[in-house]
Amino acid sequence: MMIGKTILVTGASNGIGKAIALMAARERANIAINYFSDEHGAQDTFDQVQKVGASALLVQGDVGIDGDAERIVKRTIESFGHIDFLVNNAGIFLDRDFFDITEEIFDLTIRVNLKGCFLMMQKVAKHMVQRGIRGRIVNISSALAVTGCEFQPHYCASKAGVNMLTQAGATSLARYGITVNAIMPGTIETNANRNQLSDPVVAAQILARTPLKSFGNVDHIASAVKYFLDAEADWTTGSILRVDGGYLA
Repeated sequence: MMIGKTILVTGASNGIGKAIALMAARERANIAINYFSDEHGAQDTFDQVQKVGASALLVQGDVGIDGDAERIVKRTIESFGHIDFLVNNAGIFLDRDFFDITEEIFDLTIRVNLKGCFLMMQKVAKHMVQRGIRGRIVNISSALAVTGCEFQPHYCASKAGVNMLTQAGATSLARYGITVNAIMPGTIETNANRNQLSDPVVAAQILARTPLKSFGNVDHIASAVKYFLDAEADWTTGSILRVDGGYLA
C-alpha cells in the first residue's frame, strides 16, 4: 500500500515517468514530479495526478547537476515531510553513428543517465537513513544495457552502468533496510521513439527479435515499478527485472 507515502519520480513529464506518477496517484501516494525542460508535459502529469485525487509537486531540475539534485530532494521533503520511494527514470536517448558521437554527447549522456541516477540515489538514501525510513529505490535501465546498439553505444554504456550501480547500491544500502532494484524495458512506445518505430523496416527488425511480437507500453513498466514498491518485494534487492516481451531471451 502506498497511501500516505511519498514518491519522487524523475523525468516524469511524459512516457514511462508519467505512467509511474499516475500509477502512484491511483495508489494515493504523494508524488513529486521532476522534469528538466518539458514544462508543458510536466504540468499535464501534475493535472492528471490531481484529477485522481493525489497530492503532487512539480519540481524542475537537472538530475545530473549536484546542486539541482540537492534542490529537488530538498523541495520534496519541504512539501511532503519525507521521501519513501525514489524512481530514477530521467534519461536522454541521442541516436548517433559511432563516429558522430562527440565528447559533448558522450559526457551529457553519462552525466544525465548514470551520474544523475547516482546523485539522486545518494541524496535520497541519505535522507532515508537520517529519518530511519526503510525506503525503496527503483532505477529504470534498458535492455540495451545488455545487447548494445549500433547507434547508441554511449546510451548502452550509461545503462549498463545503471545496472551495476543498482547492484552495488543494493549491497551498500541493505544495512539500512533500503532496497535498490532496476527494470530493463524493451521497446516501449513513447513520444521519444514514435517516429523511429513508424519506420516499417526498423519496427520489423525489433519485432523479429521479440518473441511476443509486440512493443510494450508505459503501463507495463509502471506495473513492474509497483511490484518493487509493494510490501511483497521487501526481500528483493539488487534485482534487475527484464520487461521486454522476451527480447533478451
